[in-house]
Amino acid sequence: MRDKMRYIPIIVIIILLLTTLSGCIEINSDEEKETMPALQAYEIAEEIAKEWYDDSVLVLVGLGGYSDGRGGAHRWSFRYYSPSTLIIEDNVSYYKRMYIYVYADNETETQTAYIAKSSFSDPIGNWTIDSDEAVEIAKQIPEIESYLDEYSRASLGMTLKMWERLPDGRENPNQDSATWSIGWSDSGGIFGDPAHARVFINANTGEVLYVDADI
Repeated sequence: MRDKMRYIPIIVIIILLLTTLSGCIEINSDEEKETMPALQAYEIAEEIAKEWYDDSVLVLVGLGGYSDGRGGAHRWSFRYYSPSTLIIEDNVSYYKRMYIYVYADNETETQTAYIAKSSFSDPIGNWTIDSDEAVEIAKQIPEIESYLDEYSRASLGMTLKMWERLPDGRENPNQDSATWSIGWSDSGGIFGDPAHARVFINANTGEVLYVDADI
């Protein structure tokens, strides 16, 4: 009996170690999920937004959930607001806004609420560079190419909005055009350090406005 008891602490340590490792290993169960680029999802969102309020305007596009790493996503989110719904309380302007979630299978979800104008950027207007095009442009940048060679499993995130300033503090030279913010992030695993990369790209011309990568 004493011999058996002697091995219990060792067994407990092994179980704890395996549990910790299992939490750090990424099991990609989403590999088979369908994806779509942002402009395809936008067509669906725009129709819903105009049915909601004729004057609704788009202020934010975001990649949500699973991404195929090439600019396609299983879900895209779109934030709209309606200028005609203005209410003022305590000298603060509020507008009705709608979040529209568009999935690659064309299913949609919506959420509405009043929100302060200061919490969102200016209307996006027209944009012609799709999400997959933007990612392809970014991947051709030497710094990003080197980063992805080193961190091939880095997760991708994307946001489209009007940016007044770039991350380094410079004024955005294309403030009349929406800008793609594309970011990659790698956790570094158990013993490594997190590594990130970010690119800003004009959503109409494809011009690269900002690049930063941990390489």
